[in-house]
Amino acid sequence: MIHLTQLLTFEIGRKCNYSHIHTTCPIDLIPRADREITDELIIKAVCDAYLELGFEGMINWSIYSEPMLQYERILDLMVKIRSLVPQSGFHIWTNASVIVNDDRMKLFDETYISNYEKRTFEELFARGYYNIKTRMEGQELDDRMNHYGEPNNFPCTSMFSDFLIANDGEVFICCHDWMNEVKIGNLFDLSLKELDARRWEYAKQISGKQMTDKAHPACFGCRFKWPMTKTNNIIWNRALQEIAKLD
Repeated sequence: MIHLTQLLTFEIGRKCNYSHIHTTCPIDLIPRADREITDELIIKAVCDAYLELGFEGMINWSIYSEPMLQYERILDLMVKIRSLVPQSGFHIWTNASVIVNDDRMKLFDETYISNYEKRTFEELFARGYYNIKTRMEGQELDDRMNHYGEPNNFPCTSMFSDFLIANDGEVFICCHDWMNEVKIGNLFDLSLKELDARRWEYAKQISGKQMTDKAHPACFGCRFKWPMTKTNNIIWNRALQEIAKLD
């Protein structure tokens, strides 16, 4: 289903420099294996996605962490990826707290900013951020720790927004399942193609007209059953057509 997915996301790093003020953000509680995905593993997965599996979306660099704490590594990766996959695109979601003096930031096609400090566009440009899409009035603090609500079988299509690979290689079903209760697999152990097939089998249980009885309790009780994001209209419409075929 990666050809139906908007973003292929790799979490770079495990820290957020705002976590001390976000009391309902799970960043410091997320279970992690004692290993981190390598540049080689990331580049192999990206090449597989674009060149073999029909991915047409963008690469993103954060699930829970603040990616710009690792901006030099990210920018190096982007240059290598673009040389290997010229059609690749790049997306970032950041709090823009880190000042970056590097023209390679222009490689980002889309920069989404959680604008907690309510900085103006001029201030954000001066800090080294380009192609900005942001809510200038400021953004609410992260509250994904409060994951559960009343169980229901309402469908969820958020899986079509992001293919999420955490810093330890673990694939998350979505950013709200921060305990990683829905197990898909790990990039260290399985190829991207195998992980994608597993994601599709699970998507069929939660994204049709209603969740089936095979859906995990973490999905039945989730209070964040949002529709998929729409960063690419072609991919979005393609996904809608496939979702409409699900029972």
